[in-house]
Amino acid sequence: MRVLPTLVIALLVLAPVPARAAEGDPDEAEAAFQDAFGDLYKKAVATKDIRDDIALAEQILDAANAAAKQPRFFALLCRKAFELTRKSAEGHATAIRAMELLASKDPSQAVACLTDIVAMRQAALAGARADARKEVAEALVASLLDLADAKAAAGDLAGALTICRQAKALATGNAIGDKNALDARLKDLGERQATAAETTRLQGLLEKDPANADARMKLVHLYLVQLDNPAEAAKYVNDSVDEATRKYVPAAAKPATEAPELACLELAKWYAGLAAGTTGVPKAAMLRRTVSYYESYLQRHAGDDTAKAAAQIAMKRAQDDLAKLDAAGIRTTTATPGFSSAGGGIRPLNLKLPQKVGLVKTYEGHNSQVIALAVSPDGKRLASASSDGTIRLWETETAKVLWTIPRQVSFLRFSENGKFLTGLGLRAYRFDLEAQKEGAETRGVVIPYMHIPTILPSGQIVAYLRADSDKLTLSVFDIEGKKSVRDILTKLTQANTVITGVDVAPDGKTALAFSMVDGKPCIPLFDLSTGAEIRTLGQETIGRLSRAQFSRDGKFVMGCGQLNSKPSIILWDTKTGKATGQIEGYAEARLLPDGKRVAGITDDKIDILDLATRKVIQTVKRTDDARRGGHGDHADRLAFTADGRYLFCSIIETGAKTFPIWAVGIQP
Repeated sequence: MRVLPTLVIALLVLAPVPARAAEGDPDEAEAAFQDAFGDLYKKAVATKDIRDDIALAEQILDAANAAAKQPRFFALLCRKAFELTRKSAEGHATAIRAMELLASKDPSQAVACLTDIVAMRQAALAGARADARKEVAEALVASLLDLADAKAAAGDLAGALTICRQAKALATGNAIGDKNALDARLKDLGERQATAAETTRLQGLLEKDPANADARMKLVHLYLVQLDNPAEAAKYVNDSVDEATRKYVPAAAKPATEAPELACLELAKWYAGLAAGTTGVPKAAMLRRTVSYYESYLQRHAGDDTAKAAAQIAMKRAQDDLAKLDAAGIRTTTATPGFSSAGGGIRPLNLKLPQKVGLVKTYEGHNSQVIALAVSPDGKRLASASSDGTIRLWETETAKVLWTIPRQVSFLRFSENGKFLTGLGLRAYRFDLEAQKEGAETRGVVIPYMHIPTILPSGQIVAYLRADSDKLTLSVFDIEGKKSVRDILTKLTQANTVITGVDVAPDGKTALAFSMVDGKPCIPLFDLSTGAEIRTLGQETIGRLSRAQFSRDGKFVMGCGQLNSKPSIILWDTKTGKATGQIEGYAEARLLPDGKRVAGITDDKIDILDLATRKVIQTVKRTDDARRGGHGDHADRLAFTADGRYLFCSIIETGAKTFPIWAVGIQP
């Protein structure tokens, strides 16, 4: 079939769409589509080759991405791409991407889009082979739960309950997921349905009699505790409610960052009291706010006194209570543990990169070895640092260099919102990516004695610093404020300890150090709020530990070292401290974002392995020159998109004058 040229697509979306089509006239939107794609669409439908349909659908989605500011036309493009590919299993990935794109841009269509996705996954399950049924069922359960969330967000709690029950039945029948988490989710939806009915009843009572103080107080409590919405609760506060409610609810309705130091402490204690008086999901919500206010207080409190120590103890108690709820299957975050939309565990990103296994794009420009890589959360940007003394920011989809800055760093990380990039070397640098102009640096901070640092999702830096005493101190350094916000004296001493590196759990609460103590490798875990040592991993390891990394859910640690005199990837359970698995033959490794796969690194290849089966599912070959370049033993020269679909790695090619970076599609 004839492929629509890229230039034509660009002209299409740059050309003005008729006003009625942009504003919502379906006939005008359809006419605009027919002008752009009509003939190609008819030809694709007329052929029996699904590959023609998929190719055209991908082009239509490219146009949709560029036409996002034209809502009616955008929605029609997504629907057309979906209709082209939904009827064949080969096209389902594209069809699902079309519906996910539409739902992400227009939440009002989320229920309809997710209903279509569920229907496709149900069809896939009906035709699945026995050996693939569990994986397909897991994806369907995840989509059902997404649909339940969308229905709940739209106010259809009864529909959400029905869908959630279907998800539980499917999960139970296929022995997948966390039964306790699903039971807790069903209970939560049931309670929310009852709360919604009670809210409507109380609002009716107040409409009839605004002086009904009992109904008013109950309504404030419902919004505050059951619905975790202090801003809405504040609307019903007047002189008839008690003094504490009049004082704290309006304060809680404002952002925690606006609260003064002592107000943060009072609000933390108040929320702790509310948590003590409730159970389940509302209790988790109150505990989260308790922890948040204690954290705000501790960040503002300058003194190292009794008040600070008491706040740390109280915050730790709240964190422990949250952990107990999580262990009991109570939803302590907005996500349901054990499930996600993609079969690999994470929702796919909407990237315009070839959806194939193997090399998909090359990024060329560095004239010396690439030593660090990082990918933005949305996958749209790649940051690289090289021994040529530069940091480059690339557009992943086009391989275009957005800017180049002469800075020498060996570690890079994007902030969670993708707005900042932090680089660490002899100095710590922070770049504002929204305001960044080539050559301009937003922050450059010297951190004395920094040793093997890592970066928290907040952008703060964790580093081992040498203290005046014999002890080693774990410091959390705020690059924005150019100061150390937390210094934790550890039990490790300078005399008998060699620190190889540091990592922080994704929740930002626990840190680990892979180290040698008295000549023996170990991995102590620390509570980042109190400095207390939780437990020590890795004591069965023989030989130097070259890396240790938390899994995405924080439930296990992956390390690289010697076990039974063999270079190995080793897994430890963070709760028990015991080794739970070993994969021999790899001195370096990096976990993929889903926590189910790992990249094992050797001198001449990168193996993608399934942690459950320990089998290699894909191999990325590297050149002989890569070995001479020293690439083979550095996991920081690998980076993955957040959905785990693409690997970025530095490669040294024979005879090349530049040192390219590869983007490689990963086998699902």
